[in-house]
Amino acid sequence: MLKGINKQVLEIHDTGSEYFEKALLFVNPEFAALGKESLREKFISAFSGAYVPATRQSRIKSALRGVLFMLLSAGAGVLVTLLLR
Repeated sequence: MLKGINKQVLEIHDTGSEYFEKALLFVNPEFAALGKESLREKFISAFSGAYVPATRQSRIKSALRGVLFMLLSAGAGVLVTLLLR
C-alpha cells in the first residue's frame, strides 16, 4: 500500500524482456529531472544482470542430475575395480 508518496512514477511498456510486459518505477526525487530515455537506460542497465532465483523444479532437476552422475561414477569405479582384479 502506498500512502502519502510524492514521487515521479515512470511506466515502462517495453522492458526488453519476453517475460515482463510492463514495469513501474518510483524515481528518487533527486533524479526526477533526468529524461525518460535516460531513466529507461538506467533501468535496463540496473536490471539486465539481476539475479533471479532458480525455481523449485529446476533445483529438483539439478539434484537428480547430480545423483545420476554420482551413480554413474560409482558404477564406473566398480567396473574398473572388477577389471583390475
